[in-house]
Amino acid sequence: MKQLLSNLLKNRDVHQSEIDFYSNKEGLDSDSFIEYLRLRGLDIIRRDDTYHLGIFKTTIKNQLFCIVDIESNGPDPQKHSIIEIGAIKYQNGKIIDKFSSLVHSNVVPKMVNEVTGIGIDDLLDAPSLNKVLNEFRLFLGDAVFVAHSAKWDYKFLSHSFENCNLEHMFNHKLCTLNLARRYIEAPKHGLRTLNEVLNIDVNHHRAYDDAYSAMKVLEYCFDKIDCEQTTDLLISNRLASKIES
Repeated sequence: MKQLLSNLLKNRDVHQSEIDFYSNKEGLDSDSFIEYLRLRGLDIIRRDDTYHLGIFKTTIKNQLFCIVDIESNGPDPQKHSIIEIGAIKYQNGKIIDKFSSLVHSNVVPKMVNEVTGIGIDDLLDAPSLNKVLNEFRLFLGDAVFVAHSAKWDYKFLSHSFENCNLEHMFNHKLCTLNLARRYIEAPKHGLRTLNEVLNIDVNHHRAYDDAYSAMKVLEYCFDKIDCEQTTDLLISNRLASKIES
């Protein structure tokens, strides 16, 4: 499986025979195996008897992005848990779909309550983490995962999937914090500051609102680049150079 993923991520065409080999190892037919990989976040496209990842062929304009934010009851995914997930599917300058859910928890530290406004009473009747993650997985699909400080959100969600015995994510990820540092002139590039700079009116530190803020940051940055370029150039940070101060 690692060799298959390596070939796909290096923009190498994978032939049907290779798909057949790995699908047999997983005990699946080839079509079911491809759907299994897509469900885990790989945007696999078939052309005749070969397969490749969509990001190498799809323009930024036409790419499907999923902008995500999570709130948690602490910073360590091995000790703490998610208490809210918000996400927005975005393509061609439009919101395609929305996702928002609180997550059941018996623990909300005072500091988290003060920052987010989320309290124990809000979470006692909320759906379980396993249920929310399963629904979020289906919502995310094989879209590009986008977040402000994407590495942290992606890592926390990956640990949460693992803790719930769910499959690891393979989605490509894109960080709006890194994009903002390249394309937005601001004293700082946290969402609170960018909300002020870009006049984004949201309730900061709630998951859906922060996902919306990150989407507006993404939109602003897209106005600064040629969105007819392919998505892999955006993800690998090979677009225009950083704004000179």
